[in-house]
Amino acid sequence: NIGDRCFSALADLLVSQGYQILVSEWYPTDSYNTALRWRRFVPYPCQLVSTRAWGNLIAVRGPDELARLRGLAQL
Repeated sequence: NIGDRCFSALADLLVSQGYQILVSEWYPTDSYNTALRWRRFVPYPCQLVSTRAWGNLIAVRGPDELARLRGLAQL
């Protein structure tokens, strides 16, 4: 799936540049007319729950910043 490859390629590039990643994953949507539903935060590396998922990569430098983000996200 192209989405999975792009997701992993971008996250891997950020990791190679010294970033740590928190993934904000949203449920797939078929239309912009439907309500958007958030699924989860998860540290990278990870697998998306759905190949049709979408979301954001939150990149931070260093384990302290990642730990702080995880605390804010209650992970």
